[in-house]
Amino acid sequence: MITKSEINKLKRKIESWGGELIIQERNNFHLPCAPFNSNLGLNFRGKKIYIYNLDKVSFGDVIHEMGHCFATKSLPNKSEEWNFFGWEYALVKNLRLSIKKWIENNSAYMVQYKYLPNILNSKNLFDFGDLNKNIRSSLLKERVAYAKKIKIVNKNNEAIAIR
Repeated sequence: MITKSEINKLKRKIESWGGELIIQERNNFHLPCAPFNSNLGLNFRGKKIYIYNLDKVSFGDVIHEMGHCFATKSLPNKSEEWNFFGWEYALVKNLRLSIKKWIENNSAYMVQYKYLPNILNSKNLFDFGDLNKNIRSSLLKERVAYAKKIKIVNKNNEAIAIR
């Protein structure tokens, strides 16, 4: 569940980047819908993020959709989400949201981490929540460094919009 305080922080950031956060009932099924959470939607070209049910959405879900909208120039179905995972983390820190809550919200997020042994599968894919604190910390540092390399996080560790 997302709080009013979290909504206000996200809304201000989205608006500062020329976007819009819209909260409404999804009574019109022509509205966009996120593939893994039907309580969210995204209009990529219009930079609009929709929340249809406040009780079933977390701020981490909204930040992920923000990544599709502001941290890549690729359409959502063509984007490489792993490229903006560090951007999401940086944004959580920039907005002073709960890192613990964000980690819990992303516990089932499949991450590819090259430094772990190939014991679970051949592609080094792991649930983010299954990683211990040290490995998770190392992975997040690596993802933020990559986000800086592709210029979606600046030298002050601030997530920036590139569109």
